[in-house]
Amino acid sequence: MSLYNFLPAFRAYLPGEHKRILKINEELKDFILERVKEHQKVLDPNNPQDYIDYYLSKMQQEKDNAQTEFDLENVKMTGVDLFSAGTETSSSTLRYGLLLILKYPEVQAKILEEIECMIGHNRLPSIRDRQDMQYMGAVVHEVQRFIDLVPLNIPHAVNRDIHFQQYIHPK
Repeated sequence: MSLYNFLPAFRAYLPGEHKRILKINEELKDFILERVKEHQKVLDPNNPQDYIDYYLSKMQQEKDNAQTEFDLENVKMTGVDLFSAGTETSSSTLRYGLLLILKYPEVQAKILEEIECMIGHNRLPSIRDRQDMQYMGAVVHEVQRFIDLVPLNIPHAVNRDIHFQQYIHPK
């Protein structure tokens, strides 16, 4: 690993699992860029539907700013970050949440009661149900508060001085 850190340009020439990971990462970036292009075709700045729409609107606002950080490369990389982090966070939260409600059957019973009352058996849940499911929301927040989601997170550092707007992040 120290060779990777010392000579990052040589990564492409070294054998190993990292090549498969890099290929998957490139495919994910291509996928996100395609979604961004689809959004660009139908963008209504007055009615943004999601993160990509808000980002594209900000890109349009700053199109004459040569120093803007709002460009296609950054939206692509931000999408990769959100996708990667969100996948792990969601699966870990679900795993711990299920374990906790197994440990506390009274909580499980109240959740089931709320689901039956608010959603019933004749339809699938939707995001609109979230506002009416106060107990379930409280349980999710309590699970997130209780668990140690990323106990040994990957350390981050910059390998060169970074100038961002009026800030400098030194190497």
